[in-house]
Amino acid sequence: MTKGLIGTPAHEGPPEEARAALYRQMANGLPVKRIGAPGDIGAAIAFLVGNGFVTGAVLDVDGGALIS
Repeated sequence: MTKGLIGTPAHEGPPEEARAALYRQMANGLPVKRIGAPGDIGAAIAFLVGNGFVTGAVLDVDGGALIS
């Protein structure tokens, strides 16, 4: 199962109850116990763009999925 889900309008197809259940399941499998928000991705991008000393880095914005 994919981890590090970001809650976006792309996931608005399923009924609200099914979507909420998916979000709970995904969140419970992550160390941060929540799904991501678009602002989490934006903050990561702002960090990378704003830091001229970061080069060739991979920044995993996944709620800790790689360590769980």
